[in-house]
Amino acid sequence: MMTGTEPIKWKIGDWAYNGYELVQVKKMDGDEVRCVTTGFIQWSSNNYEQYLFPQTLANKQVAETIEVYWDRLRNARGGCTLNHPDLNRKFKDFAWQAMSLPEGEARNSVMEAALKFQQECSQKLSDMILTQVDDVFLFNRNMPY
Repeated sequence: MMTGTEPIKWKIGDWAYNGYELVQVKKMDGDEVRCVTTGFIQWSSNNYEQYLFPQTLANKQVAETIEVYWDRLRNARGGCTLNHPDLNRKFKDFAWQAMSLPEGEARNSVMEAALKFQQECSQKLSDMILTQVDDVFLFNRNMPY
């Protein structure tokens, strides 16, 4: 990841944001980040630094806000039936897009798009759960799913 014109020189032990997750650089090969971890989950790649953003207050705000949007959707009634891998990637994409922009209108427009996406998904999920055929609900309305 580049900030301004200078690439960040990551080192083992550095903390960074990968989408909305705070991770620590665990393994390097020269100047390339090969492995990061949350302390619970570990990811490896040929060059992971394209996904890493510095731990700044502005990036923290983006990460935490995007995570709230994702949590609202996946924890909503019926959320366990969602396509978690693709939706998780979409929310990470929003975080990566926002963090790659300077603070201001462009970053705010990405955050607004993320909120709109979450709200549209939540509405579709709610509509699906309440779907009826001949006055019979297709989904059990009493299940906490």
